[in-house]
Amino acid sequence: MHLHNAQSVYRMSPDSVQRWFYTATQRCLATFRYMFEQRCSLSLSLSEEQQVLLHLTPRSDYVCCHISMGVRLIPAFPLSDGAFLVASRQGQRGEDLWTVYFPRQEQKLLAWLKGRLPSNSCHLKCLQLLKEIRNLSGETLDLKSGAEWGGVLSSYALKTAWLRLLLSTPPEAWDECNLVDRLDDLLRSLRESLQSRALCHLLLGGVNGLLPDSVALPKLVKETVPSNLWAEFSDITLDMVSARLAYSWNHLPRLIRLGRPQRTSLGRGVHCKYIDAE
Repeated sequence: MHLHNAQSVYRMSPDSVQRWFYTATQRCLATFRYMFEQRCSLSLSLSEEQQVLLHLTPRSDYVCCHISMGVRLIPAFPLSDGAFLVASRQGQRGEDLWTVYFPRQEQKLLAWLKGRLPSNSCHLKCLQLLKEIRNLSGETLDLKSGAEWGGVLSSYALKTAWLRLLLSTPPEAWDECNLVDRLDDLLRSLRESLQSRALCHLLLGGVNGLLPDSVALPKLVKETVPSNLWAEFSDITLDMVSARLAYSWNHLPRLIRLGRPQRTSLGRGVHCKYIDAE
């Protein structure tokens, strides 16, 4: 925490909380590490981005069991109704930012959507392909543009746009045979949001009539002003991302060839009118 001299109030700094959390977790780890020492080694690290990572390395005679795993540990402050405050990446202006995390509400929403979508729904594949397009296009940008591209099209922003489309589209429209059309819709809705300079948080502030009644939100969250996920980005950056997004979709075959065709899921088992045209 930092003391704000002008108003004599305390303000929580995400970086300070992460460093405190790292030290506290180290003490906790020391108390039970011995219980697992014959099966795996446990260690902690604090990254340059102030992220606390737990590393697990199995102890085994089998080569396949020597694969280590890293788990990110996130300190969270409970609000109510299963919502939490978690540290966010610093914004463009370097402020100390906290964001509201809604694990319970998101799980309920996804379960509700799964219950109404077709059994062969393409909604998950649609989100996966959108992330692949973002990653492939970002690999060809310089460092500064790549950081802006990844910041605007963060995984949370893509998931927000995806959920909004899911909630505003008839369930039958997500049949697997409509994959390319739904991906086209998702990219178009993203560009429209970029051009209007706003992608509102789905739960923080909310949208009346869009969420099912089963998704309960804390009163404080429902009454707050809708949060724009792109408020911190300049018009120039949003225009760049919008233009780049259109280019990426229209030149998808070229991106796949220049990217990593041996690893990407794009083009495998997906009959795309843009790929098939070449």
